[in-house]
Amino acid sequence: MSSRGSDASSSPYWKVPGRSVSRTLLMVAGLPLLTQIIGSIFNIWYNTTHVTPFLVGDQIKLFTRTIFLFNITIYPVLTGIWLLAVAWLYRPLSRLEKGETLSQPMLERAQRRAVHLPWWFGGVTAAGWLLCIPGLLIPLMLMAETPLDPRLLTHMPISIAIAGLTSVSQGVFVVELATERWLYGRLFQNIAPSESAGVHPLSLRGRGMLWLVTAAVCPVFSLLLLVLGSDNMGADRLFAGAVSFMAVGFALVSAWLMSRLLVEPVEKLRHAAQSVATGDLDVQIDLLRADEFGPLIQEFNVMVAELREQERLKRQIAERTRDLEVTTTQLETEAEQRQQVTNHLRSALSSAENASRAKTEFLANMSHELRTPLSAILGFAEILQDDGLPQDSRLEFTSSIEKSGRHLLHIINDLLDLTAIQSGKLPVAKADCDPKEILQEVVELVSVKAEQKGLAVRCEIEADVPVLVHTDALRLRQALVNLVGNATKFTEEGSIVVRVSSIAERRLLRFDIEDTGPGIAADQIDRIFEPFTLGDMSTTRTHEGTGLGLPISRHLAQLLGGDLVVESRLGQGSNFQLTIDPAL
Repeated sequence: MSSRGSDASSSPYWKVPGRSVSRTLLMVAGLPLLTQIIGSIFNIWYNTTHVTPFLVGDQIKLFTRTIFLFNITIYPVLTGIWLLAVAWLYRPLSRLEKGETLSQPMLERAQRRAVHLPWWFGGVTAAGWLLCIPGLLIPLMLMAETPLDPRLLTHMPISIAIAGLTSVSQGVFVVELATERWLYGRLFQNIAPSESAGVHPLSLRGRGMLWLVTAAVCPVFSLLLLVLGSDNMGADRLFAGAVSFMAVGFALVSAWLMSRLLVEPVEKLRHAAQSVATGDLDVQIDLLRADEFGPLIQEFNVMVAELREQERLKRQIAERTRDLEVTTTQLETEAEQRQQVTNHLRSALSSAENASRAKTEFLANMSHELRTPLSAILGFAEILQDDGLPQDSRLEFTSSIEKSGRHLLHIINDLLDLTAIQSGKLPVAKADCDPKEILQEVVELVSVKAEQKGLAVRCEIEADVPVLVHTDALRLRQALVNLVGNATKFTEEGSIVVRVSSIAERRLLRFDIEDTGPGIAADQIDRIFEPFTLGDMSTTRTHEGTGLGLPISRHLAQLLGGDLVVESRLGQGSNFQLTIDPAL
């Protein structure tokens, strides 16, 4: 699923009006080369002013000739490799621009090439800078008649490494930003970059390390090298000032590039979340990312789409309710012989109004329940942007995001069941089943959590329980899982007893779930069977839950011909009694 809206083809985010494919690729290829030119200028300046004094006699002429030969051979070859890597995208982009359909392998190759262009640029330019070191030193060592100054073997490699690392890092940032702005929208129209097969984008941590090296480490080492290698600090003030100016300039440019790459998606997510919280469900994040932000943006857009669909259903119900009101008003003015039809419509109107009120309460409670885990997801996602965050904390926050997502799914499942029950559309499929087997399955499901809390869970089956009963095994199991799960969640010490027995005089099968938990106050017993209601405020703060488990379980028991009641005392535990008609 694409994270862009339906109007993304006209969005300036990915396509500059009037710019052809060739001009776009020229900008993608040419802009990062400016960083290499600036780095080369400063490196040549440093070599001229600080390395040349270490040379004597024929070494100076040989050094100058070597630089010239290197610049007219190695640099053009590496530049050509980079331009060819970018130019490979011309054919697929041109065909897409004309509305043609690409084969899937060709489209996937183009997508991978676009995502991997920063790696291409970094590898090609890093190779050029690294080749400078042996390319300049080896001719001097082999061909010069006089021995080299030992300081030259230290200063030249370090100065080249610093200039190269700074310019390569800046260039990688420029390539990444240019490809995201001008190429992703053309290539990723039916799939998000993060979902494309075989892509390996630069991670958030990798960007942070590059920014740290560019903005802090390289300038500091440049000045240290200048101080340690200088015999006359007064003569180096101009170059030192230039290095400082370049350091500030590169730091500012790096900060701007990082803000576009990191801060922008966070800001978009924050503004979109605020819009959703205020009721604006038309928000859509039109941002294509191949890094960790990609899946997060995808999930957010999917969630908003689901909320938007639910809001549409709400408006549809309201419109139908108004139509029924108009129809009812007209029918009330008709003759007495149509009174039966009018009464029928009034009954339908009453049902529609009840459904509308239930829908309103449903949406109000759902908004609160969904917003809590959603806020946790967004909050932890924002914290994860901190490059200095320890790995164990990063794993913990990622686990919290997953837990919140699973909690959202559990809420939605409960809400769907409750809606189906209240509308009378929950299917019940009865068949012969073994109640002992069902009970044992339920106990096994909660046994792990009970053991973690040190709780003993006992299963007691009385002798008068029939071997087979005729009921819906799925719904019975669902109700028992809710009840035994609640007992495990609210009981901190002691035991849980699950007992099944037969009530001969009423021809019912009864399941007792007894726990040694905190118990329930008498004035709260009726409230706990209402949707979205928990026992008290302290329980609400201590334990997770939407308050749907008990209402759903009671409805399921009633659908199976029985009921659900509870006996409880504060401080002594509770006994939930679920009954069903095994032969209904």
